[in-house]
Amino acid sequence: MLERLLEQVNVVVVLFVVIVLMFIWLLFLYGKMRKLERRYNAFMKDVSGETSLEERLADFQKETDALRDQLGDTRRRLMFVEENLPQCLQKVGIVRYNAFDDVGSDLSFAVALLDEKGNGVVFSSLYARDDNRIYAKPVTKGLSKYQLTEEEQAAINQAMEQIPRRLMAR
Repeated sequence: MLERLLEQVNVVVVLFVVIVLMFIWLLFLYGKMRKLERRYNAFMKDVSGETSLEERLADFQKETDALRDQLGDTRRRLMFVEENLPQCLQKVGIVRYNAFDDVGSDLSFAVALLDEKGNGVVFSSLYARDDNRIYAKPVTKGLSKYQLTEEEQAAINQAMEQIPRRLMAR
């Protein structure tokens, strides 16, 4: 009987030791959980403590949606610009020259203003001591139906040699 009692006491002691060890383990896990909870709360709250991470994520989502809309508007505007850019003046040619022997310096000039396809106008200014005349001639695909002077043709050629920037970027 004494042996049985000692066996039961040994079982009780072993169970008591196991319970104490489990209680210590429980306290350790509780400390870890509290530390993790403090870190989680610090992460979820703003420095000021006024906004949570969830609120900030919702704000970021709203900003992202607004930026997506703005990007769509920007793309539409860019398409409009790219459609109309070939018709804008992009090529310029300037030739200065001395139209008359009795005038010093190169005060006469021819200026060609052309779009991407070579359409536009060529202006000529003929400077004399007592007079100044300005002429304008339309240009289509680098040519004019009006007779061009050497200087006007040189200004057109100079302009036509330029490569539009939008074509250089591709």
